[in-house]
Amino acid sequence: MKREKTDHSLEVDIHVHTIASGHGLSTLSEIRKIATKRKIRIVGIADHGPSMRGASHLEYFTMGDDVRRASSPCCKFLFGCEANIQSQNGDIDIPPSIIQELDYLLAGIHNLTPYTQNSDFSRHYHTDALINCIKNVKPTAITHPIYPLFPIDVAAVVTAAATSEVVLEINARVLRRANEDIICEYQKLIECAAKCQCYLMLSSDSHFVDDVGDVTPLKKLEVSIKAHKELIINYSVDSFNAFWGKHQIQDIRI
Repeated sequence: MKREKTDHSLEVDIHVHTIASGHGLSTLSEIRKIATKRKIRIVGIADHGPSMRGASHLEYFTMGDDVRRASSPCCKFLFGCEANIQSQNGDIDIPPSIIQELDYLLAGIHNLTPYTQNSDFSRHYHTDALINCIKNVKPTAITHPIYPLFPIDVAAVVTAAATSEVVLEINARVLRRANEDIICEYQKLIECAAKCQCYLMLSSDSHFVDDVGDVTPLKKLEVSIKAHKELIINYSVDSFNAFWGKHQIQDIRI
């Protein structure tokens, strides 16, 4: 019997951090154990790029073969990276030669990176940074586009993402601590995505093993998520495989 997707658990979670991120608290084996227990079918390891304080060196992101070997018969491991956007130009801290080693690429704006050394912290600056990354880098997805410290023009970012077929993330870690303003911004993002037919994904952004696959905070957006589930690339294993195949990423069917 096919399991119905719920708003508190994922079958596919591709934004998961390990101790290699520097501030992650869990190992690959711990993540595999909880993923198997929770019937999470696909887990993507996406540790922070090297420009974040405490993160791994660049060569860590050539270790994909070892991470994929951690797969079990019930749970497939993918190897990605959450690259750090560096400036208004949208450049990131992972070069093309390393990107080729990855199964997928996430990119986002973060504290503790060179980005925060910039003096201009306006909505316009952050919007430009995301749009330029979307257009020039074309990552698989932009992580936590809605984030309290980095306000953006939501409609402009969604339009750019839809045009470039870049996914925008609905992030459970951000929503766990979100005030009403942030919840409203995520609601706006979903509404804009529906108008533009922009891809979305749900993610735990887990930094501790107990959070892997757990998107309970997304209950705050339950009605909108269910209404537009056709836009969500990881609403189920089937929807993720369909997206993966369409975008000619290596086969991950499980």
